[in-house]
Amino acid sequence: MECLEICTMSSGALEILKYIRAPACLNVLLNTALGDFEDPERLDQAYEAIIQFLPRIKALADQGNRIQIKAKPEVAYFSISTVKFNFHHPTQTTKVLKWMVENLADEFMEIGLSIDGPAFSEETLHILIPPTPYRRVSRSNIGNVRNVIHQADSILQYLSNPKLGSDGQVRWPLPHLREVAALGRSCDLLGILRMLQARAEAIDSPAAVATLEVSRLYLSGRVIELEGGGDVISRINVFMRENGGEIWHYDGGETVQFSLS
Repeated sequence: MECLEICTMSSGALEILKYIRAPACLNVLLNTALGDFEDPERLDQAYEAIIQFLPRIKALADQGNRIQIKAKPEVAYFSISTVKFNFHHPTQTTKVLKWMVENLADEFMEIGLSIDGPAFSEETLHILIPPTPYRRVSRSNIGNVRNVIHQADSILQYLSNPKLGSDGQVRWPLPHLREVAALGRSCDLLGILRMLQARAEAIDSPAAVATLEVSRLYLSGRVIELEGGGDVISRINVFMRENGGEIWHYDGGETVQFSLS
């Protein structure tokens, strides 16, 4: 089987997958309601439905593909190349997404995290990816070219300081973060600069588990054109160049390397 696509808001889709075995399927789309997330039997059923695709996910990761995750108010998105899971839940999409990451992404897989829900906060991020060296979130998109992220400043602040990890150790959040895309108009340029500086200065910090420098920064046109932002962008540009990094202009399609005219 080359393609499997199941799209229904009935939680019965997981029942259907009990009778389908397609672990080598090249294209998978599962877009469905999860049902009662607090029911252990339901979780076991969901696990059986998606775990058959783990070998395909691992193969795609070995080919250099990055897992993409996103939590919106009623949908948790998990995808890698041609394998896509969209699980709908009215109240617990963050926990649903965390459950998918824990079961489908091992510690060596690269993860891209999109933060573009209006209610997404630093608390949401802490729950989804707690400070730990074992989740390789290498890229984070903050906002998008259309929506406002009300908590963008607090998320940048969260990424700028070490936190108490799930193992009781003080750790930096997202220690493998190498690329940041600041796409929403609500992203504060000074907040971006402070975050870049704080993570670069933390390289020799006892709380750092690896080099924390962000090597590539993407800015949308909306961020670049923020009133009074020219001086700060110039400072960001100098900082990135001095630390071997790059700035790219990104608006959802083609990316071009940024240069000050």
